Amino acid sequence: MKLTQNKKFKYGSVSVLFSVAFIALLLAVNLLVTSLSLQNSWFFRLDLSDSDIYEISDITHDVFADLIGEGEHFEIVFMQERDRIEHTADIRLHRVHTLALRYQQIFDFVTVRYIDPITRPDLVRPFVAHSINATVRATDVVIQATSGQFRIHAIEGFFAGQETSVFVGERRFTTSMIALATSDAIAYFTVGHGEVSYDDPSISNFRELLEIAGFEVRSINLMEEEIDPRARLIIVNNPRMDFHGVRGVVNEIAALQNFLEEQQGNLMVFLDYDPNIVRLPELQGLLEERGIYFRNERVIESAANAMLEGGHGFFATYVQPEQSSLGASFHAGMRAMSSPPPAAMRNARTIDFRQASINPNRVMHVAPILTTSRDATSLSGERLRYEPLLVVSREEIYAALGFDTHYVHVIAGGSSSFITNEFVDLDSPAFANNDIMWAALRATVSDNVDERVPSIPPRGFATQELIITDGQANTWMIILSAVVPLAVMIVGAVVFVKRRYR
Repeated sequence: MKLTQNKKFKYGSVSVLFSVAFIALLLAVNLLVTSLSLQNSWFFRLDLSDSDIYEISDITHDVFADLIGEGEHFEIVFMQERDRIEHTADIRLHRVHTLALRYQQIFDFVTVRYIDPITRPDLVRPFVAHSINATVRATDVVIQATSGQFRIHAIEGFFAGQETSVFVGERRFTTSMIALATSDAIAYFTVGHGEVSYDDPSISNFRELLEIAGFEVRSINLMEEEIDPRARLIIVNNPRMDFHGVRGVVNEIAALQNFLEEQQGNLMVFLDYDPNIVRLPELQGLLEERGIYFRNERVIESAANAMLEGGHGFFATYVQPEQSSLGASFHAGMRAMSSPPPAAMRNARTIDFRQASINPNRVMHVAPILTTSRDATSLSGERLRYEPLLVVSREEIYAALGFDTHYVHVIAGGSSSFITNEFVDLDSPAFANNDIMWAALRATVSDNVDERVPSIPPRGFATQELIITDGQANTWMIILSAVVPLAVMIVGAVVFVKRRYR
């Protein structure tokens, strides 16, 4: 009884008891946090930025609720083991992985999976066969649907331009899943004629716009490949050589005609002014059947509309509804603004058009979308007053009773620069090119496109953002669970000894 009432014993015991209790509390918190981190790796990601970069917007929630069917499932596949990603020095991969885990946490139809290409090359092989560069990099991310279809994205595609401070990961994930869930349509870029290829960095923004519209983007060599029945759009981007016609070993023009007439597909052709290429007779013959005639004369715009000295780069003029309701429909939203953004291009040629009909059961209407200004001239000095620069030929195919009328579109542009990254920027659009091409894609595949998707905002990383990697988290965990408790024990022991022998 005297021992328990002894002041030294009483105070010393209390010190030890507090020390033990504090250590036990730290261990309990440590176990809880570790358990949570194993179940939700996002738990250690501290997003202190003012832009909530890892939050999923209401747009994604709404679109998924409307378009993701029951039984649909997606895998976000990383080409590294999880442990390597969580300890990576590549901040880009770290950010994309964090967002992927957020999708997995919120949506029960999304799962994150990891493949080690070294130990399981068999799992990577199906992706390699469809990769742009016939290989899959360790930083690539694959999004795969239940159907087995997939999209491969380079890590750079999750960020705007070359800047890692502008994060477009949500738009990339959401648009890929919507495209895989709602459509298996294919958009081809032709190759074999000196065209700008679909994987050219200069048109990466336009390629993303195609993916947002629900397309799987591929290349096709019509000399060697047949057009897939799922194809809905073929793009011919500034060829330097003509296509093969009836005199060729393979009739590429016949393949394109069959695509337009039998598959009821759509065609886009962009052709720069080139003094060395007066005419591509086979390709232009196909277009002339649909009322489109490319002229080989370079546009020189007036100083009021020119972007560059000499007028080779310039702002085009919107066609007004009273001139053509069809052509004006491609930029109606732009014209409704108090200060409409300009549509721009460079090194352009003009296009003539005429109304045409190739079948009595089909009605074809040809109209300009953009023109030169009233003061434009050609390189030779000829007046080019309101001459077309971007033209649409729409064929209306009468359907059987009970079915919708179908439309086949051929869109021709007098400059391939119209779809380059210089004028198509999804994150900071300064020109109307984005919206005009979006309207064109909606016209060609209106059933695939959800107009809400491009509105998903990019996320900026503010300067006050703090990201703690798993390596750093482990270091702090050791400090908190070992170093701090050890220090408390030492202090407790010192206090105990001092009080006991005081």
